[in-house]
Amino acid sequence: MSRRFSNADNQSERHKEEVRNIVAELSVADCYEALRNWYRSNVGSAMAEAHRHNSSSDYMDRSARLIQALPPSSSISKLEIRRVVDEVISNKLEWGYWREDEQAYLISYARAILNILGTERGVYTEAEKEQLQYSRLWPFLNDR
Repeated sequence: MSRRFSNADNQSERHKEEVRNIVAELSVADCYEALRNWYRSNVGSAMAEAHRHNSSSDYMDRSARLIQALPPSSSISKLEIRRVVDEVISNKLEWGYWREDEQAYLISYARAILNILGTERGVYTEAEKEQLQYSRLWPFLNDR
């Protein structure tokens, strides 16, 4: 008897496979650039869609400000990248969670970054928390 998979099952299985492939093939910088490039290319249409559906414009405005502030991978620390990943998974950039570029879901890049760095989402030492407050991204990450 064959098992029928729902779309959610297929999406989840594809995501797990993508994470494995990305970890094997890409660096943290490559994954971050994929995220950064996708968000920069799609923020305008997402904002227009949110306004069309009367969604929270404040949320999308804060999201757009963060996206515009994202520096290239050559100018961002791994700690800052981890913090941006937190935003993809559950905050200002979550609207792109299950969206995809030509290679993978955005969540797959985010999870791959955490896997490569050997860390979990939202887990920071006190020293890292303090260090993040001096990041040029802090005003965009902390504007709740």
